[in-house]
Amino acid sequence: MATRRDYMAARSIEAAKSAMDIGKIPPVKNRRRRNKSEKSLKVFCDTYLSDKFCWAWSQDQKDAIALLQRVVTDGGQFAFAMYRGGGKTSMCEAAVLSAILYGHRKFVVVVGATDAAATDILGTIKYILESNELLAADFPEAIHPITMLEGEARRCNRQTYKSVRTRIEWGQDRITLATIPKAACSGTVVQAVGITGRMLGMKRGNLRPDCLLIDDPQSRESAASPTQNAKRIQIVQRQALKLAGPKKRIACMMPCTIIFPGDMVDELTDRQ
Repeated sequence: MATRRDYMAARSIEAAKSAMDIGKIPPVKNRRRRNKSEKSLKVFCDTYLSDKFCWAWSQDQKDAIALLQRVVTDGGQFAFAMYRGGGKTSMCEAAVLSAILYGHRKFVVVVGATDAAATDILGTIKYILESNELLAADFPEAIHPITMLEGEARRCNRQTYKSVRTRIEWGQDRITLATIPKAACSGTVVQAVGITGRMLGMKRGNLRPDCLLIDDPQSRESAASPTQNAKRIQIVQRQALKLAGPKKRIACMMPCTIIFPGDMVDELTDRQ
């Protein structure tokens, strides 16, 4: 016969399970606004990230944002040089957000000149996902599970949706969006790593990277060193571009700035 203690324990377990479940996913608030921004990264920036993109777009920026859109949706591998302060990192952060929210890419790797530079970009992406009200309204399947964490990464392992674990991750160097059935963004991964960090064998379960963002992969010190330039070019060609696995071509975008003539960026952007 069940005792009162057994009854109270069962109630406690059910209450804990209920607290871990994220409940019903809210409906998309403005489907037209969301659909309009899917095929144009510039429109996505102007619509959802207007606080970051408050300038008048120059032609170079329009060309760059169109190229980023092409990489995200269609693939390709492009290195393009821009001047410092031209907004290239902000545009790439927007490209990553668009790629994962619309489900165009399932595993994006963000590569920086250092581990800290890469995690800074990921930190900005996390902040936007946590705080942007328009994204929360139009992408509830992605944002609602993040909101339910309430800033506590330790809740990830216990979070459920309809009593099934969402497997969401919210780490310093990797995030994984919640597994939500039929959602395009379900289980999408963003990983941050420095260019000299560990890349080979990167995966999550059976999922391998399908998109690569290499943001300003050199420092003034490395750009001045022929040895470091050669090493970083080799890392890009033999490691980063091989992350998708054998015989698979990874989508890659590399916004960068030439620091010295003959540095790695000068080499990689030289069409000859």
